[in-house]
Amino acid sequence: NTDNLIIDLLEKRTDVAIRIGTLRDSTIHARLLGCSRLRLLASPGYLVRHGTPAQVEDLAHHSLLGFTQPESLNQWPVRTADGARLVIDPALSASSGETLRHLALQGEGIVQLADFMTREDCR
Repeated sequence: NTDNLIIDLLEKRTDVAIRIGTLRDSTIHARLLGCSRLRLLASPGYLVRHGTPAQVEDLAHHSLLGFTQPESLNQWPVRTADGARLVIDPALSASSGETLRHLALQGEGIVQLADFMTREDCR
C-alpha cells in the first residue's frame, strides 16, 4: 500500500507490518526499528523565489505542502507563538509522502518529511 491511510491490520490478516508513528491500538505488539527526524524542507529554487522563513509565523505567507489524510500529518513539529504545534492548511495536498517530496523538489512549496525519505536529496 503506497498511501498513508491507516489500515486495519487485523481485518486484513496481516502478520507483520512496518508503521511510522505512534500506534493507536495498544493490543498490537510493536518493536521500535529506528527513528528518523522530521524536517521542514524546500528546494533552493523555491527559497530564492519566495524567501526563507525566519520564524514560524512566516510560514503563513508560503505555499505549504501537506497530506490529504490523516490530518495528524499536517501538524508540523514547530510551535506557534502560543506554544501549540503548527497545524497547516496545505496549498497542495497528496496522500503520498513520495508525491510531496517530488512537489517540493520541483519548487512547489515547503514540506514536512522524514530524513529517511529526503537524505539523498539534501546531500
